[in-house]
Amino acid sequence: MRRVIASLLILVMMFSIISVTASASSPEGRAVSTTTEYLENGDYVVTTVFESTIQFRTGKTGYKTSTYYNGSGTKIFDVTVTGTFNYSYGSKASATSASASVNIYNSGASFISKNAYTSSNSAVGLGQVRYGGAPINRSVILKCDVYGNLY
Repeated sequence: MRRVIASLLILVMMFSIISVTASASSPEGRAVSTTTEYLENGDYVVTTVFESTIQFRTGKTGYKTSTYYNGSGTKIFDVTVTGTFNYSYGSKASATSASASVNIYNSGASFISKNAYTSSNSAVGLGQVRYGGAPINRSVILKCDVYGNLY
């Protein structure tokens, strides 16, 4: 009987670990804001700020994604910066970490580079993609104010 109970407990713990690992690897969050930037060549960029659904009292995690579309509305690529911030309510905010990712959605585009860094209350992600024969640089800046609001 003890072996059966021990085996069941081990199975429950294994499934718990697997589900925690799976949920940690998928970005979860709620959209805070979305803006659209229209470019001179007819292409456009949609940028959305996401806030993690799990937050700490004086810390904030979120990400900001800029998705590049051609004039026909086809998704070409996106650049995402993920940032972690500390803030003192009404007093000070600072970025503690930043990471960047670049995703390619169109066969006519190719990845060149990415980089990320923090500066004051900003997490900055830089992405460079070749599309239409020319490199396209996108910088995505996620900021946190002293009240924990991401923008």
